[in-house]
Amino acid sequence: RSIDLLFKLLFSEKIEIYYPGRDILKVSAGVWDIPQYIELTQSTRTIEYVGKQINGSISNATGFVEYMLTRNIAGKFIDVLYISNVTGTFVTGDIVTDNGIVENAPKIIGSLSTIDITTGGELFELGEIVRITSDRGTEGLARVDGIITETGLVRFALVDGGWGYSSVSNVEISQKVFTVNNRSNANSEIDNFFLYETVSQPLFSANVINTVGNFSVNQKIKSPDSESAVLSFLQIGDTPNSSIVVNVLDGTFTTNSYFRNTEEQWFSYTRGANTFIDGETITEYAGGISFPTSGTVANSFDTVSLHPNTVSSGFGANGVHVGEYVIQPTTGATGVVAGLSGNSSFNYTSPASVILTEVTGTFSNTGNVNIYPSSANLTQLDSFTPELAEEHTTVKLTGVTNNDLTFASQWFAGNVAIGTLGNQVVIKETIDPSFKLDVATDISATANVTGANDTHLGVHNINNTFYGGAAARVTGLTSNTVANLTFSSTGQGANAFVGEITDSERVILSPDTISQNTTGQIPMHSMSITGAGSNVSSNNITTVVIFDGGSGYSNSDVIQFVGGTYTAQAANGSITTNGSGVITSTNFGASVGNYSSPPTVNVVTSTGSSANLIAGFALGFPKQPAGDLTFPLIDLLRFESRNIGTIATLTGINPGENYNEDPFVRAYEPYVAAYGNRDFKIEIHDLESINFVQQEIIEQVQEEPRVLITANADFIVGNASPTSWSLNELVTQPSANVSANNFGLVDSVIDDTDNNRVQLIIIDQDPDNSDWSTTDPIQGLTSLSTINPPGVLSVNNYTQNILARAVVKTSNSTVVTAKRISLFTEFRVSDGTRDLIGKASGARAQILSSNPDPASRVAGDNANVTATVINETGSLSKITVVDSGFGYEQDETVTISSDVRPFVGTGKVNLQKSGESLGRYVSADGFISDNKFIHDGDYYQEYSYEVQSILPLSKYESVL
Repeated sequence: RSIDLLFKLLFSEKIEIYYPGRDILKVSAGVWDIPQYIELTQSTRTIEYVGKQINGSISNATGFVEYMLTRNIAGKFIDVLYISNVTGTFVTGDIVTDNGIVENAPKIIGSLSTIDITTGGELFELGEIVRITSDRGTEGLARVDGIITETGLVRFALVDGGWGYSSVSNVEISQKVFTVNNRSNANSEIDNFFLYETVSQPLFSANVINTVGNFSVNQKIKSPDSESAVLSFLQIGDTPNSSIVVNVLDGTFTTNSYFRNTEEQWFSYTRGANTFIDGETITEYAGGISFPTSGTVANSFDTVSLHPNTVSSGFGANGVHVGEYVIQPTTGATGVVAGLSGNSSFNYTSPASVILTEVTGTFSNTGNVNIYPSSANLTQLDSFTPELAEEHTTVKLTGVTNNDLTFASQWFAGNVAIGTLGNQVVIKETIDPSFKLDVATDISATANVTGANDTHLGVHNINNTFYGGAAARVTGLTSNTVANLTFSSTGQGANAFVGEITDSERVILSPDTISQNTTGQIPMHSMSITGAGSNVSSNNITTVVIFDGGSGYSNSDVIQFVGGTYTAQAANGSITTNGSGVITSTNFGASVGNYSSPPTVNVVTSTGSSANLIAGFALGFPKQPAGDLTFPLIDLLRFESRNIGTIATLTGINPGENYNEDPFVRAYEPYVAAYGNRDFKIEIHDLESINFVQQEIIEQVQEEPRVLITANADFIVGNASPTSWSLNELVTQPSANVSANNFGLVDSVIDDTDNNRVQLIIIDQDPDNSDWSTTDPIQGLTSLSTINPPGVLSVNNYTQNILARAVVKTSNSTVVTAKRISLFTEFRVSDGTRDLIGKASGARAQILSSNPDPASRVAGDNANVTATVINETGSLSKITVVDSGFGYEQDETVTISSDVRPFVGTGKVNLQKSGESLGRYVSADGFISDNKFIHDGDYYQEYSYEVQSILPLSKYESVL
């Protein structure tokens, strides 16, 4: 102030004094602020909290509300209060009030607080900030605070981006890789499973009762109706009432069935040769063989054979089975059933003889023999009367066939005739354990094939658990290929998505081809045009189409459904007629259903004639599954505009965890692949000077027919904007040519608003037969925009040059193979000029022919993505939320991604408390900037000052 006063007195001037010390950098001057907020359910009371102190009902936390925002996050509205001066911690579930009254008060829904890592990804770095994204939440950020080296990660590599893919194309990664062997197919032209087909493993879990002897995993068992393999014990052991998993190999698995083990072979007998067992000779004689007496042949044993009375055996429904216990009350004799003579079909209610071992006492041919589960369980199951009881030594002879699991078996005693057995017979172990499987549950597993080679099968879309083992088997339901499944891989979570697309074009696609399935999973090519057999809504009849209403009918006449294959059928329906007796409508019972072939629709009448009624079913088109014969076809078909091209990058890569086999990967765009368009094989001649070179673009100029439609905008209906046609949208117009309507694709739309006109440029798809006119409506099949008469003002036909383009794969002087980069453009035979041109090489040639390259895969299914199991560093083990974002939900799965690499991890959300945003300094006082400087001991120091005046320094320097 003294200097200021001095200048006023001496020079009559006002001055400013600047102290540099005020702008010296002080680290402690920085003020760090972390915005804090709570996310709330919507309430009319929330806005009233601004500028007030609030309280949480559970936590008793308090805070001052600075301001409020309402956010729309993934279609849901959330009120957000930004708070300060917080005491305590607000928690999820707190009811927030400003006065303690909870009525209509909002509740805290919670903000992203912590994340539990589920898959750690790869190549993350400590300290980096990662994004947290999900279907429900947004704007979350976290800091990487822990990484580890992870084993069993999957590294993806884009070897060839193919062509025909969109940003939403599927990248299918096998969830499991099965190790397979013994692959076979009855059709010698099919040597493996088909891509994307369904493979099945028929499985049942079943309780085991009445077991005799032991059985083990991978053991094959037989019943009268099926052959199966034991794959797993669901409960420990093979005792009665344990539970097992069986894989049905042949036939039909039925509950409450008796099974037997398929025995191990222990020696063979060949006709015309001596066979030795334990030093004893089995000797051939005329028409038969003889073998030693009891006790001298391994596995032969003393038996009693009871031959049931063929007239009155007394067997009930249960019959007799191997392993059961028998008692003859009149003699007190007992025994255990070892086999049934002549029982190759398990005819357990009328065997030729019942062979017993462990016999006590002497059986007679009089008196009933009672049958029990075991000697410990004397609950009688059945009984029979023997006609003859014999004691002898028994072995079993089994005829060998190509499949040693299919055999005709007989029990023999003493010298036996070979009979119908083959040149080689197998004498098998006489002990034939038997058990009953009861209360079986179908747990069959299915999946779709991702890829296959000679030793492995990759699958996705897995339903239920597949079991591996020496006897396990899987079957392709389309290829009918079968293979043993010996091992199933581990690992989960690996994923990748299509990133950037190059060499792109926009096209209109329709995936509804004859090769597709109905929504009832029935191939459309096998469905009746009426919809019968579509397997949609249990194949219920949805309508009766009146092709001809006839005449003379009465409203009291009834409809009858005659014929067809069905499981449920209404007896009749009713009709409605007009004054002339013409049928105008029909009604029928709701239970008309389950038809696999259509019925005839008759009208029971005494007066009417000539009606033609057809039963209609839901056709099962995905766009309108319930659509039937009454629907216009265009309403059933899907059309979609997509930008398709070459996959340039993969994104959202999650390497998963714990993989022990390289998974199969398939990039697939079903909408494009359905067209079956392959790369080109172009025969050339008249090549000018040099060959085409690999990877260059080749082009051919072609003329394409165009139609310019000028229309009055007032006559365009169907959408709010007259320019709402989509590029490449299919448009149609009725034609005077009865064989086909005019149709084409929208190339461009010009909206001439000044003159209230719209110009539509159409690529004519059938120029030889088209006759576009000004008198008929023109409709877009995707947008449904329609130009109604007399809105079409003019029609002008012309041609426009376009380029057919492709990328060279291989080339010589006569043949070029080229990668397709346009879905519908084809190369044409040259007209005598070298019109095929290489953009890089300058090569020119004429085209002799252009055909699909049979060695290529179809567009939309021709990318090559590999997956390799690796060990990698940088897998996430811990992240700390630094910005809670908005809208996340408890336990939802989130993707954890980096801005600098394509790999991602995943985690589960925890909502525990109020949200926090990234912190920030509220001033720059703690940082070097344009107004904060480092202490220099001279100018920028504590005691310096600067006089700022308009006077020259020389005038007042001596005074200061």
